[in-house]
Amino acid sequence: MQAVPSVIITQEPAGSSAQGTAPPGARREKLYSTAVGNIMQHQHFKITVTSNDKLSAETFKGLLKSKIYPAYIKVGINSFKALTVGRVQITTSREEEVEALGKDIKNKCGEELEAIILRRRNPQTGYPNIPEDFTTNNIEGTLIKQNTDHNKKAGDINAKYNYETKKHSRNLIIEVNA
Repeated sequence: MQAVPSVIITQEPAGSSAQGTAPPGARREKLYSTAVGNIMQHQHFKITVTSNDKLSAETFKGLLKSKIYPAYIKVGINSFKALTVGRVQITTSREEEVEALGKDIKNKCGEELEAIILRRRNPQTGYPNIPEDFTTNNIEGTLIKQNTDHNKKAGDINAKYNYETKKHSRNLIIEVNA
């Protein structure tokens, strides 16, 4: 009869981190809040460059590299990639950099290339079952008065349209400044 060593099983107390050290070779899972927090911190500003002469993406990618020098205009480029439809997308970290890059492309390659700065859209939200006295004209002032803790000013809220459902209730769609 052989002696079997005893195994001691330990439990972690409540509230301790379940994300401690992972065993070697295992993937470390992220918490949802950590993953979303990292996404929110890294904003990217994009510019799409297309060819007026229907050049291939690789051809005018070389043209851009030969005429545009990001170090001279003090622009940091995060990514520079060819898209499927004969376009090139350039990504930077700051809005001022993408503006300077767009202006430089227009000045140096304006007749061959067209630069389009991609803008983020404002989020839209809906309000169901609004009373008849609320219209797209007076809803902004009413929402600002009711929600003083959000520090919204005139112009931050834009009423897009209202519509009536099959059950005859009125709904309102508004656009809010991000």
